Amino acid sequence: MYKKFLVSLMLLFTGGAVSGEVDNYYGWGKELKDEKKAFNQYLNVTVTQVLVDQKSKFSTAQCPDVAEWIMRNLGAQRYPLAYRGVLNSDMEIWAQESPLLDRLPAVGVSLDQYALDSIYSPVMRTAGIKTDLDHITNVNGTYIGTDKISHFLGSGYEYYKRYRKAIHSTSPELAQMEAIAWADSMEGGLLGMKVVGVYSYADLEANYQGFLFAKNLCDKPYIKQVDSQWLLTTPIEVENYVNPNWDESFNVSAYSKSRLESVKNNLINLPVCELRNGAWVTMQTEQYRLFDHSPRSKQSDYLNTSFSAQLFYLAQQYKYAPDTLTAEYLHSQFKELNITQSQLVAWARNVSAPLQSDFTLSALCP
Repeated sequence: MYKKFLVSLMLLFTGGAVSGEVDNYYGWGKELKDEKKAFNQYLNVTVTQVLVDQKSKFSTAQCPDVAEWIMRNLGAQRYPLAYRGVLNSDMEIWAQESPLLDRLPAVGVSLDQYALDSIYSPVMRTAGIKTDLDHITNVNGTYIGTDKISHFLGSGYEYYKRYRKAIHSTSPELAQMEAIAWADSMEGGLLGMKVVGVYSYADLEANYQGFLFAKNLCDKPYIKQVDSQWLLTTPIEVENYVNPNWDESFNVSAYSKSRLESVKNNLINLPVCELRNGAWVTMQTEQYRLFDHSPRSKQSDYLNTSFSAQLFYLAQQYKYAPDTLTAEYLHSQFKELNITQSQLVAWARNVSAPLQSDFTLSALCP
């Protein structure tokens, strides 16, 4: 037992791992200023400074190595359970503390009161330790938890690192699937379901978008080498990566049995169920629909924003509703993802991918 505990602690301290939860339903009906300009300024200034500070180290480096170093410095490498009980990147701490950013809970509302008014009332605990819920902010019209910033940067770094290792022996798609499977094990394990009782699909989307950002540092490119100095030559725009699937009230999370019972009990005393068909939520959902990269079935709330989102949606269909999959539909999916049916089946068999429809408000509200 002691040996298993030590292994668990070692995993919690792994670079890029992130733990923290947010209640996006708390933000319903509350207007927040769009802070994408502030987020873009922070990222552009910070990446520029990383390149300046490491000028001599990068002079003979290849671009992917520089990109990985940038992500490592942006990610949650230096905060092992030292700040509010979780692992946070510098940017997340800035987003939660800067007096210049508009966020929820509003000024004057304590984090304890926020917890009491949330679906996770009375308190969220990580491995038995009281952990404050993360704030909510608006980036390009999407309401996100500040925890998603560390997923974007820290787990994005982990994806990119794993992708670079795997790409030497497999296809780009299968290399990505390896990285995504690692994140699924985290959400289904120590950083999600087994510790706080939450499996967050929004975390997984933020992870993947962080990987795309890391890859785009060289592919876009954002950075170039000029006279032996690596420079940020194209401005970073975070709105290219933040999307509605970062919002846990839209891209809903799954819960453990005990967490599900607690959430359902809290919904009886919260206004969430009444608000879900109101004007604010309806308008927000309509705006979110505009982000869909390739609209498909309107039978669910699925929004196709990435390879990862599409992969998880298809995995859920395979696991829970295989009889609904037509040959024509599957052919189009495999062609778009550039994988085979056997590859998807094998991947789906080995990931958690809980069925999201069991955890929508339609299923949970009394």
